[in-house]
Amino acid sequence: MNKITIKSSNLKEFLSIYIELGIIFTESINNNNGTRIYSYTEGDLVYELISVDNKNDATRNIKLPFKIDDFEGFYEILNDIGIKKIEIVKTSIFSRMLFADTDGN
Repeated sequence: MNKITIKSSNLKEFLSIYIELGIIFTESINNNNGTRIYSYTEGDLVYELISVDNKNDATRNIKLPFKIDDFEGFYEILNDIGIKKIEIVKTSIFSRMLFADTDGN
């Protein structure tokens, strides 16, 4: 696997989550249909976010793990931009946060 594509009907807000993680996207336009595509490349992996008009066309049921250095600070940022927290699990070894993206996943 070298490419992950996620479709979002609320791309501006969706992008803000990843920008807060420090991911810098390159914007392009699909010449065939004018769709905005935001991509990020890390090694051989390409991560794409694509805008869709219909919420039913948005990607569903996907989990993407990220390592976050400032866990509490990141939670505050998500809260400030209105992202819904689902669960926070803290142990002596790790912390994990699950949240719903702007398409409800």
